[in-house]
Amino acid sequence: MPISRALVVLLCGVVMLIGSCVPLGSALYQAVNTKPVSALSMGDDGRLQTTRLELTPDRSARIVADVEVHTTSVQEGREGGDAGHYARYRFPLRYRVADSGGGELADVATTIDWRDKASDFSGREREASLLERESRVTADGGSVRARAVFRVFDVPQDGIVNVSAEIGEDSTYGAEARAVEIEVEHAIDNPTTRIVLGVFLLMAGFIVTVVGFVLVVARPIAHAPIDENVSGDRAASIRQLAMFGHLAGLLGFVIPFASVLAPLVLWLLNRSRHPYIDEQGREAINFQLTILVYLLLAFALVLALVGLVLIPLIVLFQLIMVLVAAVRVNDGEAWRYPVTLRFLR
Repeated sequence: MPISRALVVLLCGVVMLIGSCVPLGSALYQAVNTKPVSALSMGDDGRLQTTRLELTPDRSARIVADVEVHTTSVQEGREGGDAGHYARYRFPLRYRVADSGGGELADVATTIDWRDKASDFSGREREASLLERESRVTADGGSVRARAVFRVFDVPQDGIVNVSAEIGEDSTYGAEARAVEIEVEHAIDNPTTRIVLGVFLLMAGFIVTVVGFVLVVARPIAHAPIDENVSGDRAASIRQLAMFGHLAGLLGFVIPFASVLAPLVLWLLNRSRHPYIDEQGREAINFQLTILVYLLLAFALVLALVGLVLIPLIVLFQLIMVLVAAVRVNDGEAWRYPVTLRFLR
């Protein structure tokens, strides 16, 4: 390929890498950006009477329960001491959200349960995520400030909703809920599409960038004259260097993208030593780039659930083929991977 075309491929890859920052950065900004909140205090009877709120129209919102818990029921952790004791509590909670015409937007019976501790408030398909912001618990009990975040619901076009809630007594651990506050966070975006797009552009940009870089540096080289009947330690050394070029792809299981970068570095450093090393280095790079392309396509199908099956199968195929290649190349065979795109020829 002419050097000008190789540079165009390299430039396209760099542009895609930079472009991936836009959707990923937008998703990150949305995750850390403070959302509008409407706070509502529960009555002494643990009930929130129907309350009318004006939320951001045509966006998503979610119910958040902030509760101060006092309990004498604890579980001892592995660490021991105060830090190793965890308050146990389980409060039934039911909340209802309706639009201005009385249409139901959400009617959820759930719990605020100490076992649901997590720090993910992205609105995933879980009943609740729980974060304990303050904890003062000993072996005799104590108090925690717990924040439970529930799944999102859609806000109607006029932005008007009616919210009611009721929290029950803890009949499991006998904990007491005090100072219960219900919040409604709104103007929430679902970042899934942007994250998928950003990761797709990142992976595709990496593949195209590596291909472009390889095409730029993979100019034909003139090998020094070598006796065709190379044998002994010299022949073993050549076969081992070629074998290591294939095995280097396994570093990708430990370091992201090393499956391509490691064989690429070994090939660039050693390809002038012998045509066999040059040939097998190109083959290793072609295979690892092909695997990345297959993984990229499988990732694009994750939302359709097909990718969840394809990804582990592709990774298993990659592992088996690399091990087979290492054995064959160590024996001096001119190995060729199956179903491989030949980026380098």
